[in-house]
Amino acid sequence: MGDRAFHPLERKVLRALVGAGRPLGVEELSSATGLSPDQVRRAVEWLRSKGVVRVDTGVRRAVSLGKNGADALERGLPEDRLLSALRSSGGEADLAGLADRLGMDPRELNAALGRLAREGFVRASGGRLLMLRDGPYSPSSMDLLRRIAGAGELPLDSLGPGELGALEDLMRRPGFLEVRESRSASVLPPEDAEGLASILQEEVVTRLSPEDLSTGRWRSLRLARLDVEAPVPALHPGRRHVVTEYIRRVREIFTSMGFREITGGILQISFWNFDALYTPQDHPARELQDTFYVDVDPFEEPPPDVESAVRAVHENGGGTGSTGWGYEWSPREARRVVLRTHTTALTVRALMDTRDQPVAKLFSVGSVFRNERVDARHLVEFHQVEGIVKSPDANIRRLMGYISEFYSGLGFRDVKFWPTYFPYTEPSLQVMVKVGGIWLEMGGMGIFRPEVTAPLGVDEPVLAWGLGLERLIMVRMGMADARELYADNLSWLRGIPACRSSTSI
Repeated sequence: MGDRAFHPLERKVLRALVGAGRPLGVEELSSATGLSPDQVRRAVEWLRSKGVVRVDTGVRRAVSLGKNGADALERGLPEDRLLSALRSSGGEADLAGLADRLGMDPRELNAALGRLAREGFVRASGGRLLMLRDGPYSPSSMDLLRRIAGAGELPLDSLGPGELGALEDLMRRPGFLEVRESRSASVLPPEDAEGLASILQEEVVTRLSPEDLSTGRWRSLRLARLDVEAPVPALHPGRRHVVTEYIRRVREIFTSMGFREITGGILQISFWNFDALYTPQDHPARELQDTFYVDVDPFEEPPPDVESAVRAVHENGGGTGSTGWGYEWSPREARRVVLRTHTTALTVRALMDTRDQPVAKLFSVGSVFRNERVDARHLVEFHQVEGIVKSPDANIRRLMGYISEFYSGLGFRDVKFWPTYFPYTEPSLQVMVKVGGIWLEMGGMGIFRPEVTAPLGVDEPVLAWGLGLERLIMVRMGMADARELYADNLSWLRGIPACRSSTSI
């Protein structure tokens, strides 16, 4: 039971108990120590669990006035009021209508008559009530009522022998008294009070000041023992959603690599969402089962020179060396408004805006929409991470380097690339990451085809990629169902480690 085993709260409570030399209640300990009752209870429980103190518990019963008791205190007991009325009328009165004349409830009057008759104060005869002897009926009962009223609440164990009879009389009367029970606890002083006295007089330091550290004075101080493994209450401060955290992390990685973020509206005309990406106007991806069309008038017009070049590429290749799609391109179809199906709609706009710059490094992360059935792998709304690098010396090896660096920043160390096909990049690669010994597909990338870049006035090679953010988070968090990311599951959100995205797997 060394001094270092006691918390500062325990030490204060022990000092008060040893100083008093008698059992103390929680309120008494709170007053003696300056601690709150909750702090006292906590310290007492710690000391009790260590076997230093014992706690005696008991039930405390206290009595207070009821409604009828307060009325009797003001007007007198019913028996005394009845005797007073008989005294005023010469010692007798008619029983008929007596309750109304006294302003009593008939049951109250009958009870008073019964008590007075038993004690020899009155007798009923021939419909009349005769007073045999005068009162007061029960002065001790009135004295007890006055004492209870003065105290507000009177502990039953404080009543003297002479008051117990009056209490019994008043308890038999409905609504005169109310009895309340409450549990009480007394903390007994430690048995080894003398041995603890000297220990408790010494001050134990729980905090070191800068001066203690700089002067070396901490070496001479008695430091409190701290249990760093002790359980602590769970705290749930406000925090960002896991998707928001990953979006912030994506931005940090790309900006640290010299990229600039681009943004744009979720509503786009089909020209930017499809046509500028060399997607034919009869492609299945443009049908209603894949795309959300919005029934509003077109809110913008494509630049005439870009629109003319895109039309030529679709119809005959437009001088890019391609034969195009060989159909008559429709300006009306290109102006239909959609919820963007990918953030590449922002990318092609940015390419057009930067066509006079030989080098550009851009990225975007935002919501996209697909008209799909929601299940464990598919959502109607999700996030896409997209980027481009435009440079005269851009090549596929540099693209693999950028993407490897991006995934490395998210903790993925094993990354590889497989050849694949995408409609508007050539060559095209599939990004794969290794998780738990299994290679998982994460997204696509490649070099934009001339059919995409030439109509925008871009001559340099353009590296491009598109990655699903929810897919990345699911792999990173070991999740099997994408819907869990947006479920109202606070316990799951609170349990996610804040630094999860920065550790390697």
